Amino acid sequence: MAEVARRLRFLNLPFGLGLIAAPWMLDGATGAAILNDAAAGLLVVGLSLPRGRRSQEHYGSWDRYVV
Repeated sequence: MAEVARRLRFLNLPFGLGLIAAPWMLDGATGAAILNDAAAGLLVVGLSLPRGRRSQEHYGSWDRYVV
């Protein structure tokens, strides 16, 4: 199921972008909070990007869903 679930990583992109934008959208963020949110958001976005090639395994009718 891991190969088929790879597509779900794209759901993390809006969350990471939201973390990056949150200190400017919400009032009262300190400098440390801004840096922390930006770093966490960049990590979430960076770790959500596709890495490596898809395996050569085949998953029957699930093949079309593997990114």
